[in-house]
Amino acid sequence: MSTEPRTALTTVLQAIRETNPVSRATLTRLTGLSASVVSTSTKLLLERGLLQEHGTHQDSLGRPQVLLRINPGYALAVGMALSWSGLHAVLTDLEGNVLARDTVQLTSNQPEQIISSCASLLGSLRNQRRFRNKEVVGVGLALPGWIDNATGTCLKSTVHGWQGVQFGARLEDALDLPVFMENDANALAVGEKWFGLARGFDNYAVVTLVGGIGAGIYTGNQLYRGSRGATGEIGHVSIVPGGALCTCGKRGCLEALASIPALLQQSHRLGLGETLDELVHAAETGQREAQILFSEAGRYVGHALSMLTHLLDLQAVIVTAPVAYLNHYLRSALEHSYAENSVLFADTGLQLLYQEEDSDIWAMGAASLAIQSFFERGGVSAQAS
Repeated sequence: MSTEPRTALTTVLQAIRETNPVSRATLTRLTGLSASVVSTSTKLLLERGLLQEHGTHQDSLGRPQVLLRINPGYALAVGMALSWSGLHAVLTDLEGNVLARDTVQLTSNQPEQIISSCASLLGSLRNQRRFRNKEVVGVGLALPGWIDNATGTCLKSTVHGWQGVQFGARLEDALDLPVFMENDANALAVGEKWFGLARGFDNYAVVTLVGGIGAGIYTGNQLYRGSRGATGEIGHVSIVPGGALCTCGKRGCLEALASIPALLQQSHRLGLGETLDELVHAAETGQREAQILFSEAGRYVGHALSMLTHLLDLQAVIVTAPVAYLNHYLRSALEHSYAENSVLFADTGLQLLYQEEDSDIWAMGAASLAIQSFFERGGVSAQAS
């Protein structure tokens, strides 16, 4: 396939993904392509089965217009999320709907064992009878750390003790599929763009408050990776100079003040509980010290989010955390601090949104990397290009 037709196909597919379903006339207006190019491109995509007709609607003159949409079942994608203790995988269609999932626990952070676990998970997902004859467009892998996604290298991951580990190519060889590696918060931001709360936004951040604190950032409708793949380290922004010691060796970092491990450390010291649920229970049963812990954490997070918003002029900030973390005491303080410290919040339509963390969302974000690459190639897998 020549470059020019593929460019047109990519443009058409991206427009359909963003406005799914859509008429040919609207595609012509959105893409700036000629009506004949749009007609030729959509005809080819319909013949391949990647597009399907999806009813009609009337234009401004009352004429019926056939609507087109992506055929979600045309192909599959696999997403894998690597954490400190396990590997969770999902098999999705092209609209990010999870069709199957599986998890393995890890006993070692050695790359070869993790590659073996990835291969085992891929086999268990693909070998289900209903998926055996379906094309898999690629495998996305999300993990904490600094990632050079172009070379598939983990530059640094304190969680896994990796530095300069060339992982992507080795995993591709083992799986015999294209592999797309990315920092976990970045992968989550891509997933939210296409299948979640960020649909319709061009400038937003997904802030994750799970083990550590990080952010995936979209600016100008593109994932922002920076010069070294180390963007979004909002957890290591100093909020209280000279404050609590952080695992990075500095003091007063947001992560040292408001992360779940930091809260649990203080909860243990105060005798309020050993788990997040126990700390929430203490707050809900009137223990003032527990309520203050959550309120202070929310205040610190809200302050950090206001700084992020001012720097990047965002349309939305999506806060992703376990449901227990996003309790009334923390959210109330977060929103008050965010509004108090942000000159943009009140009158610009800036949205503060919440996403409850679960085991699937990280792997779904990883799958979205493979899906996005597939559409950027004009609906052609990396193996066929």
